[in-house]
Amino acid sequence: MESQLVVQSMHWADLCWELSNKSIIELNEILPKIGQSYKIQLSQEEDYVGFGSVLILWKPPHSEQNMWDDLRPSEILRSYVLKGDICNVSTDKMTFDFHLNEKIRLVDFFSRQVKVLSSPLPYMGPIHRLKWEDAHDFCHYHFDNYYYISGVECESFLEVILSVENDKWCLHYSADLPNCSFYRTFITRYYLDEHEQKIFEELLSKSTAIEDSSLNELVKTQVHGLL
Repeated sequence: MESQLVVQSMHWADLCWELSNKSIIELNEILPKIGQSYKIQLSQEEDYVGFGSVLILWKPPHSEQNMWDDLRPSEILRSYVLKGDICNVSTDKMTFDFHLNEKIRLVDFFSRQVKVLSSPLPYMGPIHRLKWEDAHDFCHYHFDNYYYISGVECESFLEVILSVENDKWCLHYSADLPNCSFYRTFITRYYLDEHEQKIFEELLSKSTAIEDSSLNELVKTQVHGLL
């Protein structure tokens, strides 16, 4: 088994702009509907298979526009994986028709993954150096049994979601989001090797904790809007 590629640069808020600008929104008002088809317009080039089934990461409006690390990392708990079939893919793979077959909360999707042996973390070229080793501006958010960590490497924005099991670090989500190249986002169940684990233990210790109490104002069926 391999880690699963996920597309994440679709701006879903554009399809329901007025709703997305409300202070508090019911999730079922803005989440894509199973059985419906959507015209997908990616805002960035992404690495994905241009036929058959595809996974799309859906985030609440604020995180979609600003990323999870901007004040509301708790919206990870309100993010979803959309699974569906695609057709009419453009030559540049930036647009396609997407028929939604299933949606599942991101953190619930983690439990569906089987263990993989190959690291989906971003490594650079023949030197095989982990991008995170040259990153800076680290932030983290601890929720449930997970750690969300973000950083910046050159012109790439980096993200991971990890958990700790009996002193072993398990990677569930990895995103390498460069400004001028292909996005690569994976959902996985990969246990870090000794070198990788040491790197993340060190950068977590020097990262800035993000304080987020935004979910305290909501019930489980709600999210904040862009405002």
